[in-house]
Amino acid sequence: MRRIGIYPGTFDPIHEGHIAFAQNTLTAIGLDVVFFVPEPRPRGKQHVTDLRHRLAMARHVATARPQLQALRLGSECFTVRETMPELRRLLPGDKLTFLIGSDVAKSLGYWEDLELLLPNVEFAVGLRGNDTAADITTILGKLPQPISYTVIPVDQAHAASSVIRRGDHRTAPAEVRDYITQHQLYAK
Repeated sequence: MRRIGIYPGTFDPIHEGHIAFAQNTLTAIGLDVVFFVPEPRPRGKQHVTDLRHRLAMARHVATARPQLQALRLGSECFTVRETMPELRRLLPGDKLTFLIGSDVAKSLGYWEDLELLLPNVEFAVGLRGNDTAADITTILGKLPQPISYTVIPVDQAHAASSVIRRGDHRTAPAEVRDYITQHQLYAK
């Protein structure tokens, strides 16, 4: 049985913070691979770069890092009821760990069909902003059923999708900077 990380997100664009979180999680909990899974239509976000570009950038990042991969799922908007069966078909028998930021962990209690998810996966929670491991323990302790999770420190200096979109590409990996230039993404 493989231990697989599932890292859903917008990845508009993927940056060094995403990569650092994925690599830290690989090491910290002994995952075999982490799949970046760009969501086609992320909830609550408008004016998102076309999925083909976000997926291509994730694939470029994965090319140089064998334990990181990119995966395209069929559903337009990820939900527990639709996404979990698809993941189980694609990764039968594998143990799944979802990588989420502490900002997402704070909203976990509001996810539809959460009771179907919690007994079947683990979570790696990357700390963002001023969040602490104690904050996450308190928040996740209030969920209606137990949750298996590990808190993963994240270097905040790398987290910068919005900065990259505004034209400062320093926190984008070289292959992403090249892709942005080649496809004239995030031009003012």
